[in-house]
Amino acid sequence: MKLYEIRDEIERAILDGIDPETGEVSDDLEQRLNALNIELREKAINVACYVKGLEAEAEATAAIGDAIRKQAAQHDARAKSLRNQADRLVAYLAHQLEGAGLQGTKITDPRAELRWHKSSRVEVVAGADVQPDCYLLPPKPREVSKKALADAMKLRHTSELRLADDDQTVLARVVEMHRLKIK
Repeated sequence: MKLYEIRDEIERAILDGIDPETGEVSDDLEQRLNALNIELREKAINVACYVKGLEAEAEATAAIGDAIRKQAAQHDARAKSLRNQADRLVAYLAHQLEGAGLQGTKITDPRAELRWHKSSRVEVVAGADVQPDCYLLPPKPREVSKKALADAMKLRHTSELRLADDDQTVLARVVEMHRLKIK
C-alpha cells in the first residue's frame, strides 16, 4: 500500500536498508540516505511520508488482525457453548442410567456406544492444614506495579523513590524520553 509518492532514490535506499521480514534496519541505512544529493528538508519530508505509509499499513494490518481475533472469539464462544451442551447431556444420561440401575452397563447401537470408565481424582478436605510443605505449590513471584510506583513519586513530587528517606537504595526513577512524532 502506498499513500505518498516519494523520490525513487530515497525509497530504494530505505528498501535496501531495511529487512522486510524482521524490520531490522541495517547499519548503513543512514550512510545510504546521507549519500543522496538531496536537500535535507526534502529528504526529511520524503522519509516522514514513508514512515506515515508504514504506520497506515500497520494500522490496516492490525485492524485485519483485530477482525480475525473477534471472529475467532465468536467461534471459540460457540465451540464452548456446544461443548457445555454436550457435557450437560452426558451428565443427564449418566444420572438417568444410574437411577435405572444401569451404571457400569455397556449400551451399544450402530450409531453410538455408551461405556462407563473408572477414574479418580484427589480432593483436598476443606480447612485441612496440609503438611509437610512438599505438598504445597510454590508461591507465585511478586510483580512490581509501575503505576503504583509512578503514583507514589507523583504524590511525593520526586523523580526517585527510595526504600526509606535516608536510604541510598533507589527503587524506581522517572526517566524522561523524547520521541519524534510524525503526523
